[in-house]
Amino acid sequence: MPERRMERIGAWAAPACSTVPGLHSALSISLFPLKGGYMRQEFFRKNKLLIALGLALLAMTSPAWGQFTQGRVNVTVLDPQQAVVQGAVLELVDLATNEVRVGETQTAGTYSFINLPPGKYRLTISKPGFRNTVYDEVVVSATKATDIMTTLQVGSPTEVVTVEAAAPVVQTTQVAIGSVIDLKQIENLPLAGRDISGLSRIVAGYTGTWNGLPSIAQGNNVDGVISSTSRMKFSGNSAPTIQVRLENIEEMTVQTDQLDMNQGFGMAAMQSSFITRRGTNEYHGQVFWDLRNDNLNANTWYNNARGVRRPELILNEFGGSVGGPIRKDKLFFFFSLSTQRRPGSTTRSSTFLPTSAQQGNFTYIGTDGQTRTVNVFTVAKNFDSTLPGSVNSVIATQLQRINNAVTQGSVTTTTDPIINNVSWTSPNPQISWFPTFRVDYTPTQKWRINLAVNQTKITAPNSGSPYFPGEEFIKIAGGSKSNRINSSLGIDWSATSTFINSFRFGFLYPPSWNPWSDDPAFFGYL
Repeated sequence: MPERRMERIGAWAAPACSTVPGLHSALSISLFPLKGGYMRQEFFRKNKLLIALGLALLAMTSPAWGQFTQGRVNVTVLDPQQAVVQGAVLELVDLATNEVRVGETQTAGTYSFINLPPGKYRLTISKPGFRNTVYDEVVVSATKATDIMTTLQVGSPTEVVTVEAAAPVVQTTQVAIGSVIDLKQIENLPLAGRDISGLSRIVAGYTGTWNGLPSIAQGNNVDGVISSTSRMKFSGNSAPTIQVRLENIEEMTVQTDQLDMNQGFGMAAMQSSFITRRGTNEYHGQVFWDLRNDNLNANTWYNNARGVRRPELILNEFGGSVGGPIRKDKLFFFFSLSTQRRPGSTTRSSTFLPTSAQQGNFTYIGTDGQTRTVNVFTVAKNFDSTLPGSVNSVIATQLQRINNAVTQGSVTTTTDPIINNVSWTSPNPQISWFPTFRVDYTPTQKWRINLAVNQTKITAPNSGSPYFPGEEFIKIAGGSKSNRINSSLGIDWSATSTFINSFRFGFLYPPSWNPWSDDPAFFGYL
């Protein structure tokens, strides 16, 4: 088992809501034992400024829970007699960026590499008097631990023992129940849309919810930053407010039980985690185009019965991404931009009074079973001569607007003789933008910085349901708009191989406007 380490984790955040910018930040300091004990007093005297800045940040923020979604590698080194080996030098190399991390096994023969981006790594284990052992491909997954137990062989360090691969198949240092979804396999599937948040429902244990958990126990994050306001979770909270799209996300994990103290934000027993793609030492990219239309679609029976044409469906979804080095082995970028254009339409229906009813004629079935028609204005006038005998001018004007509008739809009668139905096809276009940007910078072996921004901007100018056909009523109904941004900043400082400081800052901005219109006259209608 890996040696126990002292970890202290704290986080700070300000609350967020659906209409105002929200701020989520997390600061984590992990203190690991040094040789001969914990940090000495000299460290505090030499780093007064750093400690003061940390205390100032504490004073300016309010308490909340932080989250870490990166992976880790736990290494245990034994000799041929199965005794632990202290002082074995470990070198872990990120195969995508050539970033090097160095550690040394402690008294229990163990060492843990933490805060690792998902990907493939090469691990080299060396110790004088033993052959070097090299793991060519160590797979690291988000929120998971890859446990490696190796037995060194006596020999010259110039001799190398190569192990082909190590992946987090059986975890001996974690009890969390979860799944990693392989997006490389998903990319080859004909998906209806590129938002992958719904894939959380394909993991084992989902039966409408996860392992029987209530909907309020769900949570989600993007790059370790809470990505929904977590308010009003009656319908669930497993999907972020932004679209986590196939071209933008490197890895998706779903944890359904036994979350550790670094995850769940203290208010979720199920967590969907998403990691933004990153750049590597090789340029890579992709382009895609998804086109769908209604040429082969059948109309509904309901529309055919009422003489309403088939709703229009045209979907154009296209975009691309590119990533690579800005400065080899040091600075990397990833950028993606995609858009969805849907100039579609929706079938609407409404009811209105026919002309005879507008004139005051009320048809009903009497107690004798006979159908009768009376004029309510005449009845009212006979009861009290001061009551009006016709529709007033304001109502008459509104009724005329309705009469003009229903001519643009399909009018049918109902079982009620004073109520008619009108059905029509109303335009309902939608334009969406999905930009994503990430930068990773490793200025030295001790410092690592990453910044990621994901945005989802959707404009649907006619999403409101108009009361009747026609341009005038479409303008009155209005539409909706949203512009949601999720960003994260991570800074890791490895003072020594056993003393690591991690800072995580997140910003969630989830505003939406409904109703909304870019037509100034819309507010006059309201």
